[in-house]
Amino acid sequence: RLEADDLEDDTDGAWWRYVYVENTFVNLDLLRQGVVYFQNRYPNIRHSEALLQAEQEARQRRRGLWKNESR
Repeated sequence: RLEADDLEDDTDGAWWRYVYVENTFVNLDLLRQGVVYFQNRYPNIRHSEALLQAEQEARQRRRGLWKNESR
């Protein structure tokens, strides 16, 4: 299921969606795995806090993209 936030698309025409597969919030899961970067587009901020926290957790645990990041 795709879920929009306040705006359907941004000024470039890109669609920003929250993706759910059954009970999994895919956006959050990908950030926790460290395979994507967090990007925020105001006013689409419904899940921003949780998504940013998931990226920070991946960085701290050196997952995915953050594997070789120096501390």
